[in-house]
Amino acid sequence: KEGDEEGLGDDLFKEAETGDTQEKLTDPYTRKMNKLQTDLKTAIDSEDYEKAASLRDEIKKLEISR
Repeated sequence: KEGDEEGLGDDLFKEAETGDTQEKLTDPYTRKMNKLQTDLKTAIDSEDYEKAASLRDEIKKLEISR
């Protein structure tokens, strides 16, 4: 079992070294989409439905433009 656990850790470090996660976090599309989705959730939670609709529309435009 020890060998299995070490193997899992090695895989996690290899994945981290690839930079895939970092690339996704710094990708302008992903950053913008994450912000819009967070703002949308905040607008819905605060019952600001006009803002939520505007953010929804902006998300759709961003998805189409990709």
